[in-house]
Amino acid sequence: MRRPLAGLLLAVCVVTGCGGAGTTDRAPTVVVQALSRVDSEVAARDWPAVRQALDDLVRRTLLARRSGELSEAHADRILAAAAELRSGVPASSPAPTTRPTASPSPTAHRAVAPAPTEADEPARKPRGKGKGKGR
Repeated sequence: MRRPLAGLLLAVCVVTGCGGAGTTDRAPTVVVQALSRVDSEVAARDWPAVRQALDDLVRRTLLARRSGELSEAHADRILAAAAELRSGVPASSPAPTTRPTASPSPTAHRAVAPAPTEADEPARKPRGKGKGKGR
């Protein structure tokens, strides 16, 4: 997952305008917020949510480009980084690491035999003659 994260970092740099002091083409707030959501979902490793967040980022980037809030070149860089990240996103989320505990249902009780008592044991014949020498 390193390569897609590099794409995400590139997109962060592009959106926030870290290209140098002379950079004036900054992404609109809605695009920055969409990128932040992508970043959060990647950190959570929630791959279906990552794909949804990327779809939202692409949609908002296209709208910003169409409205003139974002230059063609800047939008193209964001879209390329989003496409690169999407190509590295796994098909599904990994199985959860914790499993919920099942609560016992009242109908699921199994009959349990009571513990044996002295009265339940058969009478044993005493050993020896009872003369007390213990040998």
